[in-house]
Amino acid sequence: MVVPPVVIIGVVNVRPRQQPTPPSSARIVAGPVTTKPDIYYLVFDRYADEQTVRAHGLEHDIDQFLTSNGFYVARDSRSNYIKTVFSLSSSLNAEYLDKIARGREHATTWAPVNHHLLRYRVGAFLRSQGYWDTHLGSWYYPRRDNPQATTNVNCYVGVPPPVIIVQGDEGPYPPETLGDAFDWRTADAVQLRERSGILNAYHLPGAAATTLYPSISPVNSFRVVFNNYFGTNLPLLPDRTIRRQSDFQPFAFDDISDVVAAAKPCCE
Repeated sequence: MVVPPVVIIGVVNVRPRQQPTPPSSARIVAGPVTTKPDIYYLVFDRYADEQTVRAHGLEHDIDQFLTSNGFYVARDSRSNYIKTVFSLSSSLNAEYLDKIARGREHATTWAPVNHHLLRYRVGAFLRSQGYWDTHLGSWYYPRRDNPQATTNVNCYVGVPPPVIIVQGDEGPYPPETLGDAFDWRTADAVQLRERSGILNAYHLPGAAATTLYPSISPVNSFRVVFNNYFGTNLPLLPDRTIRRQSDFQPFAFDDISDVVAAAKPCCE
């Protein structure tokens, strides 16, 4: 991945190198599979939703561009977490991080979630389906290396139209909230809405029109993809937004879904 992190996943008949043990979460089981599209998962750091961007007085035409090119834009989407490593670990495992946080409410280390991100089960499932993924590392150490990635590039032909997800991992930081010691329990509803509103767009060729909905969040992205293209029967999870107390207590979680859903964009 790079900043913005990008996962490019394609089908190729090669023997993958030894991979780490996948996480202990329930394994994803495929049903009958007829096509295996390439999957492009593009995550833009702190890329806010249209309302937040325009509220800051900035031009925003990416939604119109994506819609005109066949994407579904989930205009009411919120990030599941307001921190990159939590958001990516959740979306790439297609589940919330309750098990990771349990018993760690007073922990100060980020190691458990960094480890969980490197062992993401979305990658384990796709490798079981013959996929490879290209990792373009960023400067940020949790995403600098990817032990699950393969390096077989440009060795596939004749594949169906690709699946593309264009997504923000979190919204921008309101200026008043900058700093590791900021207590997110003191943030008001407008600040939390700005921090959680994200761009979230999907190009799913051949998928049912009812597959997507305005408030879909990243935790359900790959559940929708796998159900449509790999015959899985993964139930969609409730779309929740969760905050941490501070960077010094990263696993002290509480649910703010109702707060951000009712809040208006900043600067209105």
